[in-house]
Amino acid sequence: MIETLKTVLSDKSLKKNKPLLMLAVIVIILGFLSVSLAGKTVYNYHESLKVKEQIARMKKDISDFQEKNIMISSQPYRPVSRDKVDYIQADVLLAIQGNNLKMLDYKADSSGNEKKGDVSKSFNVSFEGSYENTIKFLQNFGDKDALMNLMEVSMTPKNGLISTSINYRIYIK
Repeated sequence: MIETLKTVLSDKSLKKNKPLLMLAVIVIILGFLSVSLAGKTVYNYHESLKVKEQIARMKKDISDFQEKNIMISSQPYRPVSRDKVDYIQADVLLAIQGNNLKMLDYKADSSGNEKKGDVSKSFNVSFEGSYENTIKFLQNFGDKDALMNLMEVSMTPKNGLISTSINYRIYIK
């Protein structure tokens, strides 16, 4: 095939026949352009498949997020809005009083770096009372519909009473 092409190109009659030479050049150029365009088309097709894959992944992520959001919103325990934290905290303090316990100390997260993006707020409360009342309070601690985490509980006997200190966190939306 290559030798036939060499023979045709080296033929003196091709040089004499200029329209035939121009036709050969045009055919070669068009062949090159066709191969280039076909390559570019294949490349663009593969790129479009990648984009479609990314779009499908994004849609799946969004639907997963929406499902999780619906699941969290339907749970009895869920994060509360920032303006509801004080109400939840007041409920905890009233529960201490309601269980005949004497509050000794109360501290909100005093780190001073409370930011808008924080997902929780921490508290420390110390109180004393009878063992039965302390246990009753602790058993009912999570009865709120707010998502709360009891991080630490320390109980020490003191003059016939139980002195208790709890660290807990209220989660914020």
